[in-house]
This record gives sequence, structure tokens and C-alpha cells, in this order.
Amino acid sequence: MTTATWYADIDFVSPRPLTEDDIDDALTKLLDRGGVVSVSRDGSKGGASFTVDAETATEASAVAASTITRTVPGLGQDSIVRLDIRTEEVAQADAEAPSIPDLVGYAEIATLAGVSRQRAREFAEKADFPVAVVETSSGPLRLRTAVERWIAHRKTPTRG
Repeated sequence: MTTATWYADIDFVSPRPLTEDDIDDALTKLLDRGGVVSVSRDGSKGGASFTVDAETATEASAVAASTITRTVPGLGQDSIVRLDIRTEEVAQADAEAPSIPDLVGYAEIATLAGVSRQRAREFAEKADFPVAVVETSSGPLRLRTAVERWIAHRKTPTRG
């Protein structure tokens, strides 16, 4: 097999509060791996992202876990609460994907359902209509995918 570069994202809990010096040391150790580290305000939790070279995802996971436990003081294997390994292609696609999901307001809902804006506003009164995820001065915004799914599964026509 051929060695590939894998992208690791790890979340961890620390048995003791991490200091700024701990984080600076970890960043220095991960520098050649393009690493970044973040820590909660109280120093009890953190995350790191960096690259590892390995032949398989399983090997990359083991290397990433070993790397973080050697890099951040006091961490053991049981400190890792999430470990995500991605190929370069997947990591690139993730980086290019929008971080905010596609949202819709009443005008877009009306267009999707083929109804008037007033009728689209009435949909929001229904108990099973998707909840707003953002409130703006122009009105609530909902996830497009949730609204599309709701429209597709309506038992009554949306026209009217």
C-alpha cells in the first residue's frame, strides 16, 4: 500500500486544566503537521486538528491518537472523546462546503410550495412545520432541506 496524508480531528477531555504553556508546547509539536489546538476557557476540554501519514484509515486513527496523547500533557487514550479521520479529498471538500446551511424565508417557501407568501406564512402555524433556526428582522429562516421534506410529505395539496 501507499502512504497517504490523512486529516485528523480530535476532541478530548483533560484530567487537569491545561495552561497556555501546555497549548503553546502542543502547537509547537504539531507545527510540522499543520496542527491547530483549541481549549475551553476552563482548560478542561479541547480539540486538535492535524495531518498524519499512514497507509490506512485504521493506521491513521492509531497514529493520530498516539500523537495527541504524546503532545498534550496528561492525556491518555481514555481522554479522547471524538476522533475523525478524513482523506485529503474529503478534507478539501469539507473546507469548500459552506459552513451555514441553506436557509429559506417565506418568499422561498412560497416558491418551493407553489403558493402565495400569505399561504406560506400559514404553514408555520402547523405543528409539524419545521421550526425556525434563525430569527431575523425580516422574519424567521428555516432549513431548506427540512422545508422541502415537509412539502414533499404533505397529505393535502399546497396549492391554494
